[in-house]
Amino acid sequence: MSIVAFKIGGSLLSLPDLAARLRRLLALRPESRPLLIVGGGPVADVVREWDRWHELGDELAHRLALRALDLCESLLLELLPEARLVPDRFAAQIVWRQGGLPVVHSRGVLEEEPEAWELPHSWRATSDSIAAWIAACWHVDELVLAKSLELPPRTTLDQAARAGLVDAYFPQLAHRVRKLSWCDLRTEPPTIRPW
Repeated sequence: MSIVAFKIGGSLLSLPDLAARLRRLLALRPESRPLLIVGGGPVADVVREWDRWHELGDELAHRLALRALDLCESLLLELLPEARLVPDRFAAQIVWRQGGLPVVHSRGVLEEEPEAWELPHSWRATSDSIAAWIAACWHVDELVLAKSLELPPRTTLDQAARAGLVDAYFPQLAHRVRKLSWCDLRTEPPTIRPW
């Protein structure tokens, strides 16, 4: 059975019907093992503001932004009763066997994996790059970027990064992902389109 990672953009966390939309999104890949990776959205933006105000520096801002992801992951665990936080692929397999929905604990994964140090500890690599890195390292069959907007037709990875649709480092990791797709989760009904 294929594994599909769904990177849930942090901007989607403000949707009042987020749980229902996520269920419709997951239903688009019914024969897969789903894996959720959540972005920081407005919570990470607070860290960006702190960095501007206090000149935290890349390393401290990076660590605080990873902690912001903890809060966003906690929200998904509350909204989806079957969701379980997982620190690695082994734990995800256990959750799948139990009929649950694994939510990746991004900070835990990055702190435990030495290879994660290839990710820049700066705002160049945000949760989009983290999701691509996890998808590549965990040998995920497809990474679906669920966002708050549509991807314009024929947009290249570099164009998407320049436009701020993905982070600046994402194009350097995306080639390692087996299959990359996009979904505007604010559109009803949701549609997953190959990138």
